[in-house]
Amino acid sequence: MHIGTLIRAERLGQGVTLRGLEAKCGIPSQAICKVENGVRDPQFKLLISILDGLGVTLTIFPDKLEWQGATGTLVLPITD
Repeated sequence: MHIGTLIRAERLGQGVTLRGLEAKCGIPSQAICKVENGVRDPQFKLLISILDGLGVTLTIFPDKLEWQGATGTLVLPITD
């Protein structure tokens, strides 16, 4: 599912209009609309601003973590 679909669902679920969200987060409604429609992939700062306007916290969970118990290190492997 695209992030814009999730943003729209949350916005509508809260009963917030595009203009209302614009007022809350300072991002133009046209930009929010483009994100919601998948026309624009938001940069991190834009995404955080929109989510903040909705009162939503972004939490990132990596797909794969490896625990290296001997060194007490949590490693996120980077793959292509």
